[in-house]
Amino acid sequence: MSISNIQESSPDVREGRFSRTSFLRFCGWAAILGVVSAALANLIASGIVEDYSMVSQSISALAAGERSWIQDLGLYILAVGIAALALGLGAWQSHHRSWMMGVAALSLIALDIVAIGFFHGYAKEDVSGTHLHTYAVYALGLLFAATASLAGISLRRSEKRVSVFSFVIWFLWILSAPFFFSVPSSWFGLYERGLGLLLLAWICVMGWLLWNRNREA
Repeated sequence: MSISNIQESSPDVREGRFSRTSFLRFCGWAAILGVVSAALANLIASGIVEDYSMVSQSISALAAGERSWIQDLGLYILAVGIAALALGLGAWQSHHRSWMMGVAALSLIALDIVAIGFFHGYAKEDVSGTHLHTYAVYALGLLFAATASLAGISLRRSEKRVSVFSFVIWFLWILSAPFFFSVPSSWFGLYERGLGLLLLAWICVMGWLLWNRNREA
């Protein structure tokens, strides 16, 4: 029996691979759970807040009233899911420079979403908090553009379909995100949710990618 066969059959080696695969799958599951939680929180809050329109009013408006904790909780769970996704993606392909740059940007997105949830955009009693919320939204636009493009570049050889998907999301994002603050108020909420859907769809696909890891990268 060759040395490689002995290593493959070693319980420690098998256990190490199982642990690594389990970790990647857990991170993928956590990312998808974060997306589901954020979407459900938005739907629930939109349904119970009186005189609220998902078409014309922003997501931030849900975080300004008595039921604000619902939307905030969804954002915080999403941030945790994104942080887990960053950990999983970093553990999967840590030897690619562009990949790790994307992972770093993704980690900052998790922190940025926490800031978006914490500093309310409609907090009239806290002008500084309102400004920080706006800055965090700008940062999200830049960070996600960088993350999606770097992931697309890094996955060109190993995961071509996911790479194409990432580039498509990136293209739609840079095409639409710059006009976010100039959209008419009559359909501002719908436009914002469309951008949010791009972000959530990308996170879901990357989470699915980790969930389906059954081999060494």
